[in-house]
Amino acid sequence: MNNSLKLMAAQRRSIHLTRALFNEKAASASFNTKSVAEQLNLSPNVLTQALTHKSFKHGKVPSNERLQYVGHRSLEFFALEASLNNKTGVESLKKAIVNVVEPAHLAAKFDALGLEAGIQCHLPQDVVTPSVKSKTLEAIVGAVYHERGLNAAKEFVKKHVL
Repeated sequence: MNNSLKLMAAQRRSIHLTRALFNEKAASASFNTKSVAEQLNLSPNVLTQALTHKSFKHGKVPSNERLQYVGHRSLEFFALEASLNNKTGVESLKKAIVNVVEPAHLAAKFDALGLEAGIQCHLPQDVVTPSVKSKTLEAIVGAVYHERGLNAAKEFVKKHVL
């Protein structure tokens, strides 16, 4: 029993040590949230939430998870709608949806928007991964849908994602 307590204590220490290796990344001081929010026709608060990963401040501030969910589903819908206009088969519809929500594709589109300086996260080595970028872009789509509606989200996706 004494050995198992020592093992548990060692495991606890290792967890705390690995968490210390993670760096918290707040939005850059050069990132102008208000200006970017005006460009995207979003409120600064919603844009900040869309750019906040769930790891930031250990989840004690509003994160982009719900907006990301709405954005992901919206992207699937818009990709399906665009593919239906081409009157293609079921397999090509599936492929079109997968291609649009692929993390590498979304990360590249996120980079094109130039919003990386605004991301807030708590990740290893202060590196924003393509996965985080893709989820953040989905959250931005969800924020546009939430604040401005379906048609505005569709136009945003046509202009910046498809």
